[in-house]
Amino acid sequence: MKYSRLSIWKAASIILIAVILPTGPAAAFTGPESIMGFTTSRTQHQYANETPGLRFVLSASEDPFAFRNHINEPNWRNTHLSMTWRTDPAIWHASVRNRDGDVHTALGGVMDRVTVLAHFGDSEGILSEREGIDGISPNFFHGAVSTPFSYTGLALDYRWSESLAFNAGTLVIESAGYADRSVYFGGFDYKGFRGALYAVMRGDEAAGYRIAAAYRWPSFEIGYQEMFSDTEAWWREVGFSYSGIDTIGSLRLNIGTGQNNLYEEFSDTRVTLTYSIPLGSDKRGKHREKQVRATDETEGLAVSESRLSVLAKGGLSAAGTGLALSSGNAVIDAAPRFRDQNAAAYDILVRWNPVSILNNREYGSTIYRNRDGSYSASYIVVKGTFKSVTFNPHSLAPNGTTATANWHTHGADTPGYQNEGFSPADIRFANYYAVDGYLGTPLGRMFLYDFPTDKIYQFVDVTENEFILPTSID
Repeated sequence: MKYSRLSIWKAASIILIAVILPTGPAAAFTGPESIMGFTTSRTQHQYANETPGLRFVLSASEDPFAFRNHINEPNWRNTHLSMTWRTDPAIWHASVRNRDGDVHTALGGVMDRVTVLAHFGDSEGILSEREGIDGISPNFFHGAVSTPFSYTGLALDYRWSESLAFNAGTLVIESAGYADRSVYFGGFDYKGFRGALYAVMRGDEAAGYRIAAAYRWPSFEIGYQEMFSDTEAWWREVGFSYSGIDTIGSLRLNIGTGQNNLYEEFSDTRVTLTYSIPLGSDKRGKHREKQVRATDETEGLAVSESRLSVLAKGGLSAAGTGLALSSGNAVIDAAPRFRDQNAAAYDILVRWNPVSILNNREYGSTIYRNRDGSYSASYIVVKGTFKSVTFNPHSLAPNGTTATANWHTHGADTPGYQNEGFSPADIRFANYYAVDGYLGTPLGRMFLYDFPTDKIYQFVDVTENEFILPTSID
């Protein structure tokens, strides 16, 4: 906003009326990018009951690092309830899993060669069972994956023979303030070799695809997956796992690499190593359980439960694929991301300041922080007059991000106005909304008003490189 020296005497008689628009929701990043190190999935407490035609299991996991809370009790935020029963000619299954507040429910049945499963659930922001997408940063394809969501899906498996099966399904992911994502998937299983294709839709538009394949033989498994989005970002990964005897544990190694040209640090390579071992002595390590010895009839329940479990994992894998390839917001997915706020401001001012000078109009908008800690500029740019532009920085930040700064230009050189620096109104604007301010001037200068310190900086190319650094002008 330009400031006219000729109108200072009028300032006392002007009443400014500000229309305050609702501010966009602020949210913090809620999960790690990947897991690397020692883990365990050992169930400490379990009640199991198997009778002819019925299998019932209730389990709860302790925190494996008991020194955190100094108590040795089940953690009921990590529970699993499942029941399988026979009603000839079908076998039915129902399960509910609570993993740190994420609830996953599955209901299905096995009828001869056909297996059908409905699955649904909700999450606080990070899918607790990231089947098939281990090692990938949850924000690699976009900047706001951690939004709470719910999903509903249906999967079908047809066993052609003892060694060949086909499966397919669909799943819908819903998040408040985002477009629904639909995931369609299909695959096969033949003598230990599995393959699957996933397609992710955002509304009516394709958001991305995933191809996955794996081969398992006793104790070993090797797999490959490739993911690519509508923004031409991609990820390729190879995984290897070994499951030894109970006293040794299991080992999993994932090596992945990917590229996203919308992100300033556009390439990424990850090596993820997970090694789990049984903890504790035999006396404390064994399950506390009540169990009736299974008959031959209940063995059929276990086989059917295993077939349903494969579909349930496929559903969670579909949910993970949908979250990884699309935030549910096409604008966030396609917005360039930068490692800091200054870089994002420089990028947007370089593009809009020449337009502002040519048209002799002020333009402005918002710079926001994504949930992965990167920064982007809002795709909404407000067009003002030759001497001012008005907007609410918070309302222009996409849902799930946090507005941290505003930027605006001063148009062409206008006699009688403060063209080459922040006006008092510009400073009041930044202070009112509690954000930093950036300015592009008619002579091509760029300035930063740092709200927390109340200081003004000018962007100066001190290194003669493409990155521009702010320097204090106080």
